[in-house]
Amino acid sequence: MDRAPATLFGERKQEPERPRFVKVGMESAALAAAAEILAARWAVSTTSVLVAATAVLLGEMTGQRDIALQFIVGNRHDPRMRAMVGTAVQDGLFVLAIPDGHVADAARAAHASAMAAYRHAHYDPAEQRALRDEPGRPDLSAYFNDVRSFPGWPNRPRGHPAELTGRTRTFHAGAWDEVDASFFLSTGPATDTCQLYLLTDTARLSRAAAEAMLRAIETLLVTSVTRDVPLAGIGGLGIYEETR
Repeated sequence: MDRAPATLFGERKQEPERPRFVKVGMESAALAAAAEILAARWAVSTTSVLVAATAVLLGEMTGQRDIALQFIVGNRHDPRMRAMVGTAVQDGLFVLAIPDGHVADAARAAHASAMAAYRHAHYDPAEQRALRDEPGRPDLSAYFNDVRSFPGWPNRPRGHPAELTGRTRTFHAGAWDEVDASFFLSTGPATDTCQLYLLTDTARLSRAAAEAMLRAIETLLVTSVTRDVPLAGIGGLGIYEETR
């Protein structure tokens, strides 16, 4: 928590939409193929590939070098809870210090940070709330949640990721007046395509910018399949301008 930025979006403010909170979705077989290839190549999970791309693009967009996201962690790893009937889930704090180097380096760093978040997402909720309420603590309203039951997408179409981009579609997935999050990226359960959903506070990130960010995640990872993308050169891909 000490490493997390005071606020992810800084002073970024704009006229919000009505309703203020908007959720957009994307279905991308190309992203599924790219994430599987890169996870195997970089010896990380497909979840870590997705969260690394999310964090890198958030850093590029906001200018932050440390990106903090809360994970929704199923933490039934304590032997005393194995026979409990009910849901065992808490928020886990993920913080990535974006490294120098390439996207692969960010993915490996994200994987290590994710493992730490999962390992420590078991705590007294009242004590955690008290800690967050201390003066000067960061705003932890950005989330990432992978809801899949499988590590990959076993029923996705075969083919090179670049050949599958024509199948990608984005769509409106909902809108609300009030949500307790400024940024919430989650996967969907499909096994034949990578489903991503991004809910944003449009006072921080517009509907168009949210859709552009989903497309940027696909472009960044599909590009990374064919060449090492330097983190300092992401701007040259021209994939995030609409999110500014």
